[in-house]
Amino acid sequence: MDIIEGQNLADKIAEEVPAVDQAVRWIIQVAEALHVVHEAGVVHCDLKPANVLVSSDDRVVITDFGLARTTTSTINSDATLAGSAPWMAPEQTDPVFGSIDHRTDVYGLGALLFTLLTGHPPFEATRIPDVLAQIVSQSPVPPSRLRSGIFPHLDELCLWCLAKLPERRTASVADFLRSIESFSPENPQNHKI
Repeated sequence: MDIIEGQNLADKIAEEVPAVDQAVRWIIQVAEALHVVHEAGVVHCDLKPANVLVSSDDRVVITDFGLARTTTSTINSDATLAGSAPWMAPEQTDPVFGSIDHRTDVYGLGALLFTLLTGHPPFEATRIPDVLAQIVSQSPVPPSRLRSGIFPHLDELCLWCLAKLPERRTASVADFLRSIESFSPENPQNHKI
């Protein structure tokens, strides 16, 4: 692996929540990398700010594939709780929500975008069981309620990715990319999901 001179997104967000246009630039790079990962038949399963590095030249790198799985895996690990609670998809907490697949990473992408826009994950609590309970039973608030300057298109995209049931999320990272790349801070009314 290359040595990356820079910081992870968790550290960057702790210092200062990025401007909306910077958040969009970073999430596009994450989505482009994730699309390549999915094309190779791999699901990351642990997208979070600490697992995304930003190099000194502002290039994004996804790291920590420790929980990744292949889409062709025959191992039944759906009953194993694994991930980072504030960014976990509902199906990672309970298989009643569906199987873990590429849409699990779509949820993670939405949670990461939410965090970049607001400085907080979609669900927070002091205890992990409380976070997990929120993930499976509550709907996240639109990011614009937590920070001004977030356009409706980004609210809609975040909430679309954070749908409880995988089949209600954007179908793929490619669809996510088509939607986010149409975003223009200068003219948000022209862009709908």
